[in-house]
Amino acid sequence: MGIRALTPLLDPNGDEYISVGSVGVAGGVASLDANGKVTAAQASSHIVAVTGGKTLTLADAGTFQRCTNSSAITITVPADASAAFPIGTEIEIYRGGAGTVTIAGASGVTLECVSSTRAIADQYTSAALKKLDTNVWTLQGNVG
Repeated sequence: MGIRALTPLLDPNGDEYISVGSVGVAGGVASLDANGKVTAAQASSHIVAVTGGKTLTLADAGTFQRCTNSSAITITVPADASAAFPIGTEIEIYRGGAGTVTIAGASGVTLECVSSTRAIADQYTSAALKKLDTNVWTLQGNVG
């Protein structure tokens, strides 16, 4: 089959809608490894070390929050007025330490979850947050 070059998509003025320089990681094209896969550093989410309670910030969008606390902590999802995450934002929270990790919504934030406990149930498991709408998130995973 071989490699095919893509024809740029042009607007009515003949300008490219998306240029190669605006696609990929850090303003460039993603790098491929020897197997033709995107390199792990570009495909994986950034790991954030968490040792105490925190309120999520926009910098946490798309990250893997690795909680290594030995005592109970709470991770709070802020209201849009404080941090307007784009709809579709995902954040994974991993309980690597012995301490309980509870996920709470700030005032006005709805967390849709099967469990009212909203804590990661077991060490070495995780839960994922996904923003569904303004101040509405879903919490899925090993919670309870």
